[in-house]
Amino acid sequence: MRVLLSLRDSYADTFDNFTKAELTGNTYFLSPPPDLYLNRMKPEDAQHNEYLLDIPTNELPYLIRKRIDAYIEHYDNDDWIITARSVYPAILIVCSDAKIEDSMQRYIKKSLEDAGIDGELFYYTTTIKALLASDKHNNAIWSKELGEDGDTQSF
Repeated sequence: MRVLLSLRDSYADTFDNFTKAELTGNTYFLSPPPDLYLNRMKPEDAQHNEYLLDIPTNELPYLIRKRIDAYIEHYDNDDWIITARSVYPAILIVCSDAKIEDSMQRYIKKSLEDAGIDGELFYYTTTIKALLASDKHNNAIWSKELGEDGDTQSF
């Protein structure tokens, strides 16, 4: 809950925030819906304008991988583009620790490549500790999927 409140407060002037409870019943969201949906108030061409955020705290890595796979399948079936009439949102995953984040980064990279959608579907990860310790609008805490050299890339 602290993580959601921190995000809401950090981006209150940039994004409209919608919780999982508010998203339930919307057919174009993955089921169950993400913990938070962020929609940029003033869209910008050079950045993502929508984000789906999951906080899989206290979950086993295989459950997080299963959720990642569900997002990839959801992206592939085009429901979002057809129903929401917008580009698929970037996905934000808040991991419980750096070890799980590293593992998920590697899994995401391989999964996107295997699905042939690397460069189409965007994932960013961080840890709960980094998120709670960050200053307002600190995008450096979010790491993009692993690059060619194996290093994470901040957005």
